[in-house]
Amino acid sequence: MITIDTESSIIISPPEELVIRTVEGFVKEVQAALSDAKSIFLNLIGVIEIDSAGFQVLIAIKNEATKRGIPLKIIGMSSEADEIIALYGAQSFFEN
Repeated sequence: MITIDTESSIIISPPEELVIRTVEGFVKEVQAALSDAKSIFLNLIGVIEIDSAGFQVLIAIKNEATKRGIPLKIIGMSSEADEIIALYGAQSFFEN
């Protein structure tokens, strides 16, 4: 789910299951929302299952934000999301 918080600030809340079978629709939603974003808040607190495809989506969101010069801040982290980020050694990549 993507919410417009304030003028051109978006909150991205991935689906509970951020896995291979759910990422395609989520990616399309994110791509549409990023076009006008001035800042991004990534809320991962509701993620209860995440696989490598879901992790790749998180990396892509971060890379796209960096490429566009859009600040990205994580505002919530589930233990499952934290675990996969740690598994891939990407903690510093996602630091705020």
